[in-house]
Amino acid sequence: MYMLKGGVVPVPRWILIFRMFQLFFAILVLGLTAYCLSVYDGGPLRPPLIATIVIACLTLVPILLLTTPLHLAQRKIYDPRVALLLDGFAALYWLAAFSALASYQHIFRHYGSESSRVVFGFGNCYLCRKVWRTGLAATVFSAVEFLLFLLTSLAFIYYYHCHLADIRAPGVSSHGTDQSGTRAAAAEATTIGAEHHQMTPNPQHNHNTGAEAGADGAGYDGQGQTPSNIPYPPTSPRQPHSGAYGGYENGANSGYGAAPNQL
Repeated sequence: MYMLKGGVVPVPRWILIFRMFQLFFAILVLGLTAYCLSVYDGGPLRPPLIATIVIACLTLVPILLLTTPLHLAQRKIYDPRVALLLDGFAALYWLAAFSALASYQHIFRHYGSESSRVVFGFGNCYLCRKVWRTGLAATVFSAVEFLLFLLTSLAFIYYYHCHLADIRAPGVSSHGTDQSGTRAAAAEATTIGAEHHQMTPNPQHNHNTGAEAGADGAGYDGQGQTPSNIPYPPTSPRQPHSGAYGGYENGANSGYGAAPNQL
């Protein structure tokens, strides 16, 4: 069963660059919407401005606080499942805020007209044009914030999948902190080593070789068979002879298993 698990999810360092932009644009949108609300409570743009200022505050705390564990105290409460949930929630909320702001900006687009004066309350509102333009800037930056959170959400989903599958994701340093990936690599190395050990022949020394050696110096195992893994004493390198394959007179393996005095 495919279960979501915790632990530290290794991600590339370029994710921090997008986190910094998310922090910057969240503060920028917060300031712009606060200014719009300070002029006659935002006028007809008040509903989307309130929604935008709420998501800007939530982006600062707790979304970026729980999705970017830079401090040791943050790492103690960090959970990749919570980070993934907050990233997706922020992307959807910023999309909703951007859509609402764009709709209201289009409906009340006459607020930004140079040739018209908007009557608001008891007199002419000359600040409405400035508020509308500030709201337009907040709309554009909200769209940028949505794209940033969408990108980090998709990237985190990919690296979290690699974390669940215990595979190393491309772009992640080998000195990462993914303990599950380390355990999987160690287990794979142990399995490869065991298979290599099974494929390598294990020489069995015959303790009766000296007692059952024939007159010609060849060793026997007592059943008339000449084992191929009997150790031989070190000898000087053979001098190749001309006239045959491999430097031997009677073939490449004609002297295998014979005593040194027969070569």
